Amino acid sequence: MRNFLKEYVSEFEKLTEDLPRLSGGISRSEAFAFCGLCKFFEIDVVIDSGTGRGVSGEYFARTQKQVITIDLHLHYENSEELSSILKEYDNIEYIVGNSLLEIPKILHRESGKRCAVFFDGPKNITAFEFSQTLDIVFCGFHDVIKGREFAEMFDDKEGTLFHTHDEWFATEYNRLNRNRIQTKGYLNGVGAVFYVNR
Repeated sequence: MRNFLKEYVSEFEKLTEDLPRLSGGISRSEAFAFCGLCKFFEIDVVIDSGTGRGVSGEYFARTQKQVITIDLHLHYENSEELSSILKEYDNIEYIVGNSLLEIPKILHRESGKRCAVFFDGPKNITAFEFSQTLDIVFCGFHDVIKGREFAEMFDDKEGTLFHTHDEWFATEYNRLNRNRIQTKGYLNGVGAVFYVNR
Protein backbone atom coordinates (compact mmCIF):
# COMPACT_ATOMS: atom_id res chain seq x y z
CA MET A 1 0.00 0.00 0.00
CA ARG A 2 2.84 2.44 0.77
CA ASN A 3 4.26 1.93 -2.73
CA PHE A 4 0.81 2.53 -4.19
CA LEU A 5 0.51 5.84 -2.32
CA LYS A 6 3.93 6.90 -3.63
CA GLU A 7 2.75 6.24 -7.18
CA TYR A 8 -0.60 8.00 -6.63
CA VAL A 9 0.63 11.22 -5.02
CA SER A 10 1.50 13.04 -8.28
CA GLU A 11 -1.96 12.26 -9.72
CA PHE A 12 -3.60 13.59 -6.55
CA GLU A 13 -1.46 16.73 -6.63
CA LYS A 14 -2.47 17.49 -10.22
CA LEU A 15 -6.17 16.96 -9.53
CA THR A 16 -6.17 19.13 -6.40
CA GLU A 17 -3.47 21.72 -7.08
CA ASP A 18 -5.79 24.68 -6.36
CA LEU A 19 -7.40 23.20 -3.24
CA PRO A 20 -8.52 23.89 -0.62
CA ARG A 21 -10.52 26.92 -1.72
CA LEU A 22 -12.40 26.95 1.59
CA SER A 23 -10.85 27.30 5.04
CA GLY A 24 -11.08 24.70 7.78
CA GLY A 25 -11.76 21.02 7.32
CA ILE A 26 -9.28 18.27 6.60
CA SER A 27 -5.67 18.85 5.71
CA ARG A 28 -4.46 18.14 2.19
CA SER A 29 -2.40 15.17 3.41
CA GLU A 30 -5.48 13.64 5.08
CA ALA A 31 -7.45 14.07 1.84
CA PHE A 32 -4.58 12.45 -0.07
CA ALA A 33 -4.52 9.47 2.31
CA PHE A 34 -8.26 8.85 2.02
CA CYS A 35 -8.36 9.37 -1.76
CA GLY A 36 -5.32 7.14 -2.25
CA LEU A 37 -6.94 4.37 -0.24
CA CYS A 38 -10.13 4.77 -2.30
CA LYS A 39 -8.12 4.17 -5.44
CA PHE A 40 -6.18 1.30 -3.85
CA PHE A 41 -9.41 -0.45 -2.75
CA GLU A 42 -11.26 0.42 -5.99
CA ILE A 43 -14.05 2.31 -4.23
CA ASP A 44 -17.17 3.17 -6.25
CA VAL A 45 -18.98 5.40 -3.74
CA VAL A 46 -17.52 7.73 -1.11
CA ILE A 47 -19.79 8.78 1.75
CA ASP A 48 -18.64 11.98 3.44
CA SER A 49 -20.24 11.97 6.88
CA GLY A 50 -20.22 15.57 8.10
CA THR A 51 -20.08 18.03 5.19
CA GLY A 52 -19.06 20.89 7.44
CA ARG A 53 -17.46 23.63 5.38
CA GLY A 54 -17.23 21.37 2.32
CA VAL A 55 -13.46 20.99 2.17
CA SER A 56 -13.42 17.18 2.22
CA GLY A 57 -16.37 17.02 -0.17
CA GLU A 58 -14.51 19.08 -2.74
CA TYR A 59 -11.35 16.97 -2.46
CA PHE A 60 -13.43 13.82 -2.89
CA ALA A 61 -15.45 15.24 -5.80
CA ARG A 62 -12.20 16.01 -7.64
CA THR A 63 -10.81 12.52 -7.23
CA GLN A 64 -13.69 10.04 -6.87
CA LYS A 65 -16.43 8.66 -9.15
CA GLN A 66 -19.40 9.27 -6.86
CA VAL A 67 -19.59 11.26 -3.62
CA ILE A 68 -22.48 11.57 -1.20
CA THR A 69 -22.00 14.14 1.56
CA ILE A 70 -24.30 14.32 4.58
CA ASP A 71 -24.79 16.88 7.32
CA LEU A 72 -27.49 17.80 9.82
CA HIS A 73 -27.16 21.50 9.15
CA LEU A 74 -28.60 23.49 6.29
CA HIS A 75 -26.58 26.62 6.94
CA TYR A 76 -22.94 27.29 7.63
CA GLU A 77 -21.05 30.56 7.80
CA ASN A 78 -19.94 29.87 4.22
CA SER A 79 -23.16 28.23 2.98
CA GLU A 80 -23.45 30.36 -0.19
CA GLU A 81 -19.83 29.78 -1.15
CA LEU A 82 -20.12 26.08 -0.30
CA SER A 83 -23.26 25.72 -2.42
CA SER A 84 -21.71 27.38 -5.44
CA ILE A 85 -18.54 25.27 -5.20
CA LEU A 86 -20.33 21.94 -4.75
CA LYS A 87 -22.63 22.77 -7.69
CA GLU A 88 -19.53 22.77 -9.93
CA TYR A 89 -19.39 18.99 -9.61
CA ASP A 90 -21.88 16.58 -11.16
CA ASN A 91 -20.62 13.62 -9.10
CA ILE A 92 -21.57 14.90 -5.64
CA GLU A 93 -24.92 14.58 -3.89
CA TYR A 94 -25.69 16.60 -0.75
CA ILE A 95 -28.09 15.16 1.83
CA VAL A 96 -29.37 17.13 4.82
CA GLY A 97 -29.86 14.59 7.57
CA ASN A 98 -28.39 12.47 10.35
CA SER A 99 -25.59 10.23 9.09
CA LEU A 100 -26.58 7.48 11.54
CA LEU A 101 -29.92 7.26 9.73
CA GLU A 102 -28.87 8.21 6.19
CA ILE A 103 -25.80 6.00 5.68
CA PRO A 104 -27.69 2.68 5.99
CA LYS A 105 -30.24 3.99 3.42
CA ILE A 106 -27.42 4.99 1.05
CA LEU A 107 -25.72 1.61 1.38
CA HIS A 108 -29.01 -0.13 0.63
CA ARG A 109 -29.56 2.11 -2.41
CA GLU A 110 -25.97 1.57 -3.62
CA SER A 111 -26.02 -2.18 -2.92
CA GLY A 112 -23.37 -4.09 -4.86
CA LYS A 113 -21.00 -1.12 -5.03
CA ARG A 114 -17.75 -0.82 -3.09
CA CYS A 115 -18.26 1.95 -0.52
CA ALA A 116 -16.03 3.84 1.90
CA VAL A 117 -16.99 6.36 4.60
CA PHE A 118 -15.06 9.38 5.84
CA PHE A 119 -16.34 10.31 9.33
CA ASP A 120 -16.14 13.93 10.41
CA GLY A 121 -19.42 13.60 12.30
CA PRO A 122 -20.31 11.65 14.32
CA LYS A 123 -16.88 11.52 15.91
CA ASN A 124 -14.70 9.18 17.95
CA ILE A 125 -16.15 6.04 19.53
CA THR A 126 -19.68 6.75 18.26
CA ALA A 127 -18.37 6.78 14.69
CA PHE A 128 -16.25 3.66 15.22
CA GLU A 129 -19.07 1.63 16.77
CA PHE A 130 -21.43 2.75 14.00
CA SER A 131 -18.85 1.85 11.34
CA GLN A 132 -18.78 -1.72 12.64
CA THR A 133 -22.45 -2.15 11.69
CA LEU A 134 -21.87 -1.10 8.07
CA ASP A 135 -21.10 -3.16 4.97
CA ILE A 136 -18.23 -0.97 3.72
CA VAL A 137 -14.69 -1.62 2.54
CA PHE A 138 -12.95 0.89 4.80
CA CYS A 139 -13.45 4.11 6.69
CA GLY A 140 -11.50 7.14 7.80
CA PHE A 141 -11.97 9.06 11.03
CA HIS A 142 -11.14 12.77 11.12
CA ASP A 143 -10.17 14.76 14.24
CA VAL A 144 -8.26 11.89 15.80
CA ILE A 145 -5.77 13.41 18.24
CA LYS A 146 -2.58 11.44 18.79
CA GLY A 147 -2.02 10.46 22.39
CA ARG A 148 -5.73 10.46 23.22
CA GLU A 149 -7.65 7.28 24.08
CA PHE A 150 -9.56 7.08 20.78
CA ALA A 151 -6.34 7.32 18.75
CA GLU A 152 -4.54 4.80 20.95
CA MET A 153 -7.29 2.19 20.57
CA PHE A 154 -6.23 1.80 16.93
CA ASP A 155 -2.58 1.15 17.75
CA ASP A 156 -2.98 -2.62 18.12
CA LYS A 157 -6.39 -3.11 16.54
CA GLU A 158 -6.52 -5.56 13.64
CA GLY A 159 -7.74 -3.69 10.60
CA THR A 160 -5.96 -0.41 11.32
CA LEU A 161 -4.20 0.78 8.18
CA PHE A 162 -2.40 3.89 9.47
CA HIS A 163 -2.70 7.30 11.14
CA THR A 164 -1.67 10.42 9.26
CA HIS A 165 0.72 11.21 12.12
CA ASP A 166 2.56 7.90 11.75
CA GLU A 167 6.20 8.75 11.16
CA TRP A 168 6.44 7.14 7.70
CA PHE A 169 3.35 9.00 6.45
CA ALA A 170 4.20 12.36 8.01
CA THR A 171 7.78 12.23 6.71
CA GLU A 172 6.67 11.56 3.15
CA TYR A 173 3.44 13.53 2.84
CA ASN A 174 3.29 16.47 5.29
CA ARG A 175 4.83 18.46 2.44
CA LEU A 176 1.37 18.44 0.83
CA ASN A 177 0.25 20.86 3.55
CA ARG A 178 2.83 23.56 2.79
CA ASN A 179 1.51 26.87 1.50
CA ARG A 180 -2.08 25.74 2.08
CA ILE A 181 -4.89 27.10 4.19
CA GLN A 182 -4.32 25.28 7.47
CA THR A 183 -6.40 24.68 10.55
CA LYS A 184 -5.19 25.01 14.12
CA GLY A 185 -6.26 21.39 14.65
CA TYR A 186 -3.79 19.91 12.18
CA LEU A 187 -0.95 21.92 13.68
CA ASN A 188 -1.91 20.67 17.16
CA GLY A 189 -1.73 16.96 16.37
CA VAL A 190 -5.17 16.35 14.88
CA GLY A 191 -5.18 13.91 11.99
CA ALA A 192 -7.06 10.96 10.59
CA VAL A 193 -6.89 7.23 11.11
CA PHE A 194 -7.94 4.66 8.50
CA TYR A 195 -9.52 1.32 9.29
CA VAL A 196 -10.55 -1.66 7.13
CA ASN A 197 -13.89 -3.17 8.12
CA ARG A 198 -13.61 -6.90 8.74
